[in-house]
Amino acid sequence: MLTPRRLIVVVTAASLIAACVINVVWFARSSGTSRLEPIVGVLGILAGITGLVAERWAAARESRDAALEAIGTELRANRELLASDAFGDDPNQPLRRQVFPRLYLSAVDAAFASGSLSSTQDAEMITELHAWRNQVVRFNSQLALAEILAFTVESESVLRDLRDGLHGTDGPLARIRTAIEGLLGRLAVAAR
Repeated sequence: MLTPRRLIVVVTAASLIAACVINVVWFARSSGTSRLEPIVGVLGILAGITGLVAERWAAARESRDAALEAIGTELRANRELLASDAFGDDPNQPLRRQVFPRLYLSAVDAAFASGSLSSTQDAEMITELHAWRNQVVRFNSQLALAEILAFTVESESVLRDLRDGLHGTDGPLARIRTAIEGLLGRLAVAAR
């Protein structure tokens, strides 16, 4: 199927080949100082091609770096959020109904939507970020369900069970914190 991108590649390649053929013929038929003009033309064409390729590579690299930085910033913000009083585990703290803050996902979603991460270079990172995204969506949904339960059932034992379940050794907070630290370590390696 001929897409606009492929059409551009075909037209560009054909134009470059034609320009090179014309310059070679020109070089073969010219004499004296005008003989250098085709060489200058070919060098100009090669410089233009090299510049375009290098600019696209640099733009893709900048986009990737910006996406990784934004994801890192978002993960650190989520780590701070989980360390806030809203998710505190002080057993002396009175049990109360509350609306929990939600974890952020916008940088991960933006990285996926923009295609900033390379499917070849960042394949493992993309897989881990998809798993992270699913985990955060599940966690935020569980928080919503816990809030509904806490506000509809007026029982201190329900609030205690919710707090204990949230802060258990293999509870959602522990899993989320572990995932954040793992992703931050992965980002540090990927940013090099």
